[in-house]
Amino acid sequence: MFVFRAGQQTRTVTSFSLGYQDRAPDSNREAAPLDIRLSDEVGTLTVGPNPRVTYWNTDLRVVEDFLFRSSGNG
Repeated sequence: MFVFRAGQQTRTVTSFSLGYQDRAPDSNREAAPLDIRLSDEVGTLTVGPNPRVTYWNTDLRVVEDFLFRSSGNG
């Protein structure tokens, strides 16, 4: 995950939109992004102007657990 570079202006967020792209640049432009609100346990995420996910966990359950679990629910 690439969230910011050293020296960039950053901001802290409690939610974000995640868009999908295949290996080809600008692919899947028609696909709707997934809106994600961080769980209370995760809290916030600090990002720069152009955060990108360049590698994602291949186990969808692990990803969903990290993004959507709430404090005290598991």
